[in-house]
Amino acid sequence: MHPIDRSIFDDLRAGFSQAKLWKFLAQREIARQYDRTAIGVFWIPLNILFHFCLLGLVYSAVLGHSKGYFPYFALSYSIWTTFGRTLSESSTLWRGSEKYLQQFSTPISTFINKSVYKLLLIFLISLPVGIVISLVTGARPGFSVLLAIPGIVVYFANIYWIVTVLSIASLRFRDLARFMPNIVFLVYLTTPILWQVTRLSEDKRWIAEINPIYHLISLIRDPLLGHPAPMLSWIVCISGAIVGNIIAVWALKAFRWRIPLWL
Repeated sequence: MHPIDRSIFDDLRAGFSQAKLWKFLAQREIARQYDRTAIGVFWIPLNILFHFCLLGLVYSAVLGHSKGYFPYFALSYSIWTTFGRTLSESSTLWRGSEKYLQQFSTPISTFINKSVYKLLLIFLISLPVGIVISLVTGARPGFSVLLAIPGIVVYFANIYWIVTVLSIASLRFRDLARFMPNIVFLVYLTTPILWQVTRLSEDKRWIAEINPIYHLISLIRDPLLGHPAPMLSWIVCISGAIVGNIIAVWALKAFRWRIPLWL
């Protein structure tokens, strides 16, 4: 059956059933990105370490942060690494998929699953680096660390709909993909990663609280620092996951038959 002849729920079901395919494609993409390099995928944790040593030390001195800044920044950046890649790679998700969509009956959702699984692998490589750095620089998490597990689940529930919606929008509006590096950079600077929310006065906390990415990072970072994430962060992220995935299903249903044409 051709992908556009399936109902959207049949497509999603068929896509999840092809786990071997999208896992293989994800692993192959990561391998190709670091092909012919001396250390391969170890560039991912090494980049985090370089980033921490350079920007972490500089910003802690410039902004006058306390010792607790180092664990905060290490965890924030290791979590952000996956989200930054989500924005960047979603804009080019369908590139190279023409032969699968035009010659085979591969479900549309297979490519979304591939991208999300690839991001999960990158996350599983990146986060331990942040955890190790945070422990070395003074973090002492307690039993609250267990709350990071549901935080990761909610985090990737949001990643799934962001990948779906952004990939379709970027395919339809090619200028969005061109502008995406600027968006990633601006989001990075305006999200509390390099700087701590505690540096803001009470009347300016809204700068962080209106940023949904701050809440996504808090779900994982805060438990690893030794305290639960704010209830507001859970409400924002769970609500975002529910509403976002409803929009994603609608977007797939409305536009999936146009994806091969837009390629």
